[in-house]
Amino acid sequence: MPHAPSVSITTRYVFENPWPGAFALVITALLLAVAWRRSGGRRGLAESSLICVGLAVALFIVAGLVTTSSERARSVTLALVDDAVAGDVQAARARFSNDATMSFASPRNPGESIDFIQRSLEQLRGRYSIADNHVASLRSYSIAGDRAVVHLRVITRLEQFPYPIPSSWVLEVVRQPDGTWKIDHITFVEYSGQTPGRDVFR
Repeated sequence: MPHAPSVSITTRYVFENPWPGAFALVITALLLAVAWRRSGGRRGLAESSLICVGLAVALFIVAGLVTTSSERARSVTLALVDDAVAGDVQAARARFSNDATMSFASPRNPGESIDFIQRSLEQLRGRYSIADNHVASLRSYSIAGDRAVVHLRVITRLEQFPYPIPSSWVLEVVRQPDGTWKIDHITFVEYSGQTPGRDVFR
């Protein structure tokens, strides 16, 4: 799997995961409250404690109001996984932009066209029909306000092959001009410890 892209601290720990910051603020508030009691009721300490609690609450409010590109991409990816398991080729195709591409091994490798992606998806009703699937890992990263990258690892059991097959994927999800979020590029990184090539979908 490629290295995780860098994400701004504000996006990661305010908009997407406010828990660490809120926890630190609550601990600080408790320490200030203890100091307030020991000081005999110094006003400034009490006010600082309340401010910390207020900031912790504000973090959760902001996180609830803002949906990041990472969260959008996560939703699109999970929807695609569900479509693949159901063998719903039409719904799965709708998750991709019209000029989406597909690479193998590395996102930097040349990409196949949307027609290749369509033909690959059609095999979900035949050669690669899925009996069972488990999402082992899904990590999404906001690259910009209109773009995110998802690192996905799944364990799949096919109808024609009863043994579980682990595989890793990288998806680039982009906001389209009409406001929808779709996959612009997908990379099949590896399966069962092997490096895939385009012939895997022949």
